Amino acid sequence: GYNENNELIIITIDGREESSVGVTLTELAYIMKGLGCTYAMNFDGGGSSVIYVNGKITNSPAQKEGIWLSNALTVSEEGPIPQT
Repeated sequence: GYNENNELIIITIDGREESSVGVTLTELAYIMKGLGCTYAMNFDGGGSSVIYVNGKITNSPAQKEGIWLSNALTVSEEGPIPQT
């Protein structure tokens, strides 16, 4: 999501395991709004949801080693996002 300052906010929510069942889309909307997002988008989730930061897994995915990915969202910090 993005907040009113055009800052990008990315979260990954673990689920499908004893310690975390995940969230519904409604719960996710409340979480993103609570983080100050004015716009937000949900990508496909599930047991394969993994977030890598600087090449390391930073969440606790159901598949501990991760899985072969068919798609990914990558973010590289290059500077401010242009206003439209």
